[in-house]
Amino acid sequence: MGRSIEQFIDRCEMTAIAGPFLRQGCSEGEIRALETKYDVRLPRTYRVFLEVMGKLPGRLFQHDHTLATYRDVLTLTEMMPREVALEQPEKYPEPPQFLLPGGLIIASRLLEANWIIRCDDSEDSPVWYVDTNDFEFHTSHDSVVEWLYGWLWEAEEAVKSGWYDRY
Repeated sequence: MGRSIEQFIDRCEMTAIAGPFLRQGCSEGEIRALETKYDVRLPRTYRVFLEVMGKLPGRLFQHDHTLATYRDVLTLTEMMPREVALEQPEKYPEPPQFLLPGGLIIASRLLEANWIIRCDDSEDSPVWYVDTNDFEFHTSHDSVVEWLYGWLWEAEEAVKSGWYDRY
C-alpha cells in the first residue's frame, strides 16, 4: 500500500521542511473558490495538501524555481496558455489548448515545466508533466502523494547539502 497524505505531512514536520511554524494552509472558502473558478472537484489528497500548507509550504519548493502555492495555482491554469502564446507568437498565434479535461496545473518551474492533475473528486490523481516547448504529456507520478514525496526528498537533500545555509 502506498503512503498517505497524512504520512507526508508528518514527515514534513519531522524533518522541519514544513513544520507548524513554516506552513500555512488554505481556508475551505479559498479551496472552494479554486474549484469554482475551474469547475473542478479536487482530489482529496491535493485538497488536504492545500488545507495544511497550500499558502505557505515551508521549504518544500524553496530549493527550486517552482510556483506551487495556492496563489500560484489559482492563476497558472488560465495564465499558462497566454504565456506560451506570448513567448512563442510565431508558433502559437492563439493560446494553445493543452490541458487534460478537468485538468489543473498544480506547479510550474520557470513557466516551462508544468505538473497537472485531473480533478474528478477522486481520492488521488496521477500527476502528468508537460513541457511548454513540445506539449507532450508524460506521467510524472502515479499519485499526488508520490509527487509531493519527490519534492520532499529534494528539499531534504537541499537541507543536508547546506543549500539553505548558503542561500
